[in-house]
Amino acid sequence: MRRPVRLLPVACPDFTVGKTVTITLRVWDFSVDLNHYVERPDTIAPEWMVGSSILPVVENLSAKWLQWCRLGSIQAPAR
Repeated sequence: MRRPVRLLPVACPDFTVGKTVTITLRVWDFSVDLNHYVERPDTIAPEWMVGSSILPVVENLSAKWLQWCRLGSIQAPAR
């Protein structure tokens, strides 16, 4: 007996707005997005989704470490 195929919701990113601001010496990233689900597995699944995020912007320590490794090979950093 074959199992019925279940479709997962497929979202098309329709609209996203974002802004990066500095508040009290800290950089923040604000964004809001609106998505429309083209395919839905059943009738009670959402047709639209609104999402938002508020994130602090932090220094990328991995990139800084990789640059240090590339430039200084394996030498200790200068003090």
